[in-house]
Amino acid sequence: MPHIQRFTEELQLRGLSDNTIDAYVRAVKYLERFCHKSPLEINDEELRTFLLYFRNERGLSLQSFNVNCAALRCFYAALQPERTLHIRTVRPPLILPEVLSPIDRDK
Repeated sequence: MPHIQRFTEELQLRGLSDNTIDAYVRAVKYLERFCHKSPLEINDEELRTFLLYFRNERGLSLQSFNVNCAALRCFYAALQPERTLHIRTVRPPLILPEVLSPIDRDK
């Protein structure tokens, strides 16, 4: 898997932590196992199917899903810079604090 080695080296050159490198490489390996071929041979539709599987079937948290999206964006930017991907992260829902009335506030 020379592409994994090359990707790992690119991440090291960027100064990413060992934990981040491990998470990013793991995401690329998941993609490779899911599609049964090199990530460099995967088309946009296969990538979309994989992301839907990750989000809906695996039930990943938004944070985990976003880390995987970032990993794949980084992978393709490093190894196929001519390829344009539109992988977007998911924003968590905005949770507003409960507003207390003056009476409740003074209790």
